Amino acid sequence: MRPSKTEALAALGRRLAGPVLVPAPPSPFDRLDIACLVLALVGVIGAAGILLDPIGFDALDDWSALVWRLAEDITTFGNSGIYLVPLGIMLLAGPWLPLAGRRARAALDLVWLRLAFLFVAIAGTGLTANVVKRLIGRIRPHHLDGSAILQFDPFAWKAAAASFPSGHATTAWCVAVGLGLMLGRKSYPTLAVCAVLVCASRVVLGAHFVSDVIAGGLFGGLTTLWFARFLATRRLVFCFSGQGALALRGPGAAKTLRAFALRRGAGAP
Repeated sequence: MRPSKTEALAALGRRLAGPVLVPAPPSPFDRLDIACLVLALVGVIGAAGILLDPIGFDALDDWSALVWRLAEDITTFGNSGIYLVPLGIMLLAGPWLPLAGRRARAALDLVWLRLAFLFVAIAGTGLTANVVKRLIGRIRPHHLDGSAILQFDPFAWKAAAASFPSGHATTAWCVAVGLGLMLGRKSYPTLAVCAVLVCASRVVLGAHFVSDVIAGGLFGGLTTLWFARFLATRRLVFCFSGQGALALRGPGAAKTLRAFALRRGAGAP
């Protein structure tokens, strides 16, 4: 007998809160390496702030109208809402789909968990970035008072003082890493280019400095990667390959659902 939706969610919660089922292979996320990783990231962001922030700020008035319009269109893809709304609808609708057969239901469960991974990663990183940047209160480039690029209004909780880190860059790299883990290596270049374009659009529009988008991108990408590894240790969504790399659990689940839909469309039992 198939468990109820409430029972299934409760079991999922116990799996997430429970002990590690599969030890994770060594990575920079290990406790011994985390301090070095943090120092390296701070160094990269600091160097970008010193070397690149003035260049990006000085170029604000040099962009053509065409580049500005393109940046306005591209920056939309860093808005978490365009991902969270459809993902939320699919997550709510998924358990109610009338699928017959144990194999089809198992495939649906795997796909549902993948969508949930993306939703939680995007929502979690986005919410954290939005809270942190309002607490830090760095003034956005097009709201600066004077030529000094390091201006802050901490705890102001207003959009003009929410430059560091970039929420759009956080979302763009969260989506890029999350989709890359699910689609495979061939998708990496395309997803990376898309994320870089979103980051560049924020600088062109004067919404962020270069260091803001680098910080947001690193936070979104690395946090999503850590979350995927966490799920792999619980045997959820991902697993570890023989070489210690992350791999998708049940890679044929989507194909199973497509085959089921085709059979239904053709009137097959």
